[in-house]
Amino acid sequence: MQLGFRYREDKQYFADLLANGSIAKLEKDCFRLFDFRDPKIKRKEFGLRKQELSPVIIKKAKGICQICKLNKGNEIDHIVPLSSNQLNKKFRKIKPAIVNGRIKKVPAESYGSNDLTNLQLACKSCNRKKWHRF
Repeated sequence: MQLGFRYREDKQYFADLLANGSIAKLEKDCFRLFDFRDPKIKRKEFGLRKQELSPVIIKKAKGICQICKLNKGNEIDHIVPLSSNQLNKKFRKIKPAIVNGRIKKVPAESYGSNDLTNLQLACKSCNRKKWHRF
């Protein structure tokens, strides 16, 4: 499946992170992790499905945080965040701007999906540390 990344360097970044550098492997094996639709839509959909998904994710993780493997997990974390501005900062060197005396954040790109393969159990501490990072 052809993944619809807006920028080629983003596709290579995720290939390096998730598929040993292979774009073909990323597209073949990791396509369910990605959904490039508006993050607001994805967040709303997740909110509607969260109660149904929680027991499945807790059972799969045996109640343990999948990030630190130490604490009891009680929050659902998107492995690939629904959106992030990290790659806009890293590759495109976009900086926050001041508009009318107010700081305007670096724009985010839409990446992650609500697919079960992109969800993991996390403890509160790990989920807060990870936030919108990869």
